[in-house]
Formats: sequence, C-alpha cells, structure tokens
Amino acid sequence: MVEVLALFSAAKAAHSAIKEVVEFVKEAKSTGKDVGEIAGDIASHLGAFFSASQHLAKAEIEEQKKPLPKDRPVEIVVMERIQRRKQLQKMESDLRQMIVWEMGEGGLWDEFQREREKYLKQLAKEAEIEKKAAWRRLSVAVKSWKSTKSEQQSHLQLSFG
Repeated sequence: MVEVLALFSAAKAAHSAIKEVVEFVKEAKSTGKDVGEIAGDIASHLGAFFSASQHLAKAEIEEQKKPLPKDRPVEIVVMERIQRRKQLQKMESDLRQMIVWEMGEGGLWDEFQREREKYLKQLAKEAEIEKKAAWRRLSVAVKSWKSTKSEQQSHLQLSFG
C-alpha cells in the first residue's frame, strides 16, 4: 500500500510541475519571450507523470493480489482504489487540456499520443514474444525432464528385470 501511495504522490507532483511550466509558458508567450527551451521541461515532467502512472497501475495490480487489510473496511479500500484511478484519469485529461488549449499545442499532444501508442504496442509485442519464448523454454525443460525420467525408469527395469 505504501508503494501505491508513493507512486500516486509522484504522479500528482509531476502533474503539478507540468501545470507550473504551462503557466510559465503562457506568461512568457504573452510577453513575447522564446519558450523553445521549456519544451524539455514539459517532456521531462510528462515522462515523470506517465512513468508514475504506469508503475502505479502495476503496483495496484500487485496490491489487489494481496489479501485486503483486516483493519479497514473493504468498502473504504475499494473506494480509495477507484478514487485514485479516477484522479489519474482526470489529471491526464487536465494535461491534455493544458497542452492543447492553454499552450495552443494541439499538434504536440496528437503526436505524443501517436508515439505513445506506437511505443506501448511495441512493448506489448516484446512482452508477447518473451512470453512465448518462456513457454518454449518451459516446454523444452519438461520434455527433457520426461526424457530423463523415462531413461531412468528404463535403466531401473533393466537392472531389476
């Protein structure tokens, strides 16, 4: 539970940092300042937000595998999980709004979404390949074990036969 809360706090902190950068960009644009070098800050904070979100999703899955705490009502634990998930969805929606509407960078968000989808598909493909390879290794190990066991039984039959 501690890991889940820490990751959720990290996502919230990154969201707040992005909000501050966006406000700075809006202010700088209104005064005619160059904001090109700030793009790296936004990318860095977006990375931190989505990294924390992904780790949080994994931690939530692991947390759900554990028995529910006995000292807290089930309803509270479940509601907290739902609230965290909804808050993360709202934060992501807010980020989109900030980048598209407040910064006027709709193309940036669209490109970000396309690249993110491509990357996530690649990760899923790699995970599937690794899963198949693991099954093949397991299959080979089982066949080897069966073969060894069969040879041992044949040897025993010959010895006692």
